[in-house]
Amino acid sequence: MMQILSLGIHYSTGELLVPPIDEQSFGATILGSLAQNADTLANLTRATTLGQTFRGEVKRRVIDTGDPRSVGWTILVNQNDPHKDDMLRVLAPLAKHRAMKSPDSLLFYNGEPIDEWFDWLSENYSSLNMGQKPQYILIAGGPDQVPFLFQSMLGTVASTGRVAFDSLQDLENYVEKLIRLETAPAPAVERETVFFAPDYRLPDPTYYSCHYLAKPLAEQVADDLGFKTHQITGSEATKARLQETLRMARPALVFTASHGLSADDQPFEIQKQLNGAICCQRPPGILKDENWLFRAEDVPLDEPFLEGAAFFQFACFGYGTPAESDFAHWSNRICRACGCGPAAWFCRPR
Repeated sequence: MMQILSLGIHYSTGELLVPPIDEQSFGATILGSLAQNADTLANLTRATTLGQTFRGEVKRRVIDTGDPRSVGWTILVNQNDPHKDDMLRVLAPLAKHRAMKSPDSLLFYNGEPIDEWFDWLSENYSSLNMGQKPQYILIAGGPDQVPFLFQSMLGTVASTGRVAFDSLQDLENYVEKLIRLETAPAPAVERETVFFAPDYRLPDPTYYSCHYLAKPLAEQVADDLGFKTHQITGSEATKARLQETLRMARPALVFTASHGLSADDQPFEIQKQLNGAICCQRPPGILKDENWLFRAEDVPLDEPFLEGAAFFQFACFGYGTPAESDFAHWSNRICRACGCGPAAWFCRPR
């Protein structure tokens, strides 16, 4: 019988966040949840269908979608975010660098519920005026201001990104660094890539992410693009090897496929440091040893680190960690982390 395997390791136990689920149980859970979530599903389908239609029309036009200046770039913020004005002030140099047309092209999220997202898209991406709609949207603010689910929906109509820093100074540093790199006389990166994928062996899901995701992608990049490729997989995918490679190389792309860490039973400040940490290769039988975790504090702050590189992290919580998953209401199981009921497999207590 086929099993559904989920990436993710619990900080306190060192074990899988979610045990393997057989396909019949998984299917029964999904089917049982469809009725109770029918309205949500219908509203999301309606909104994302509109977004996909818009993207299809954009592809008919002969434009360089890789150039924000050609296809438009703007910022989206929560209208009621108390830091809105300060963030927009700090982002102003980047908006100018990206040739943002005018302050009038700003987008605002006002906490609209899911059943109003179709109307939000219709008003901001009207099919009658597609040429004026920006294809790049920078979301300013954390998931408490603009939910991850809204960003995912918005990703069907535009290319979205997000900045959410602890301080305005961090945001200002980001803006200055980005403009400096993009206006430099020569690229900060070389034609090389790093593919990093530990393998905890079957029945662990990293066996599949290593052999059927990271390795084939690395080979394709090397063969089709001719990039020098550092392939660090299996037993070689240790934290020390990752740190050494990232410190010595100047890759254009870093791709990691691994477990992501969940510290859902820790204080919030600890969670901010640990959630999403890359779980590197670890010795057999070792469950609690932070030497195999690549965490935020392992990124050096006193020297250049991956300047100009694109870092793609395939792992649980790599996208971010909301207080409660948008998928929590789809399950009727009891949360193993805190016993909170239908939050099931995807809860992070505050």
